[in-house]
Amino acid sequence: INVDGAEVPVIIAQAARTPSGRYLARRFSLSFVFDHVRETVSDVLPHAPLSGFAKDLDEQLDKYVGDHYEISASGVFQQESDEEPVEEPAGEDETQNTSTRDHECASPLIIHIVGNRYNLRNFWAGRWRSTYTYDPDTKTFTSAIIRVQAHYFEGGNVQLNTHNTTIPQLKEGTVSAAQIIGTIASHEQAYQESLDATIESLRERA
Repeated sequence: INVDGAEVPVIIAQAARTPSGRYLARRFSLSFVFDHVRETVSDVLPHAPLSGFAKDLDEQLDKYVGDHYEISASGVFQQESDEEPVEEPAGEDETQNTSTRDHECASPLIIHIVGNRYNLRNFWAGRWRSTYTYDPDTKTFTSAIIRVQAHYFEGGNVQLNTHNTTIPQLKEGTVSAAQIIGTIASHEQAYQESLDATIESLRERA
């Protein structure tokens, strides 16, 4: 999608889809129509950005993905409507932090990560996709899945397709956006290391 004259990757997933079939790029305050056959974007319109805890989480996610994935897209999503939210003015006695309020009351947040890496000169390509559902009420992850695809095609055609559905465990108590993304980072690092060990053992037995 074009943002300020530059093409940026966005997530196309059910979690990003509104009831009318549009898709949201809340990080960029936009919504759009996506043609799945032509793989084109059209009718790009302004949309309300993320706020409160969801915004904090998305900012931490963006930093993590930018540091660890070469070609990537990511986003934080929650149940959406096509209408712009109307913000009520805060009263004089309302002193509760917005981030805390959203953390306590928001609907489940879905975190999507997609990372691609291509090295066609050396005959390989790979894709990492992970999805986590976080419940702000219970301060826990309720589901998680990592999908990994790798394709080696030098002198043959070897493909790896695997997945992991282990749910990351958060420490009890108040959880910050940084702690949530840190837990995801540790979880993904551990899974990557387990894949490396498995592949190395296959090489030794080959």
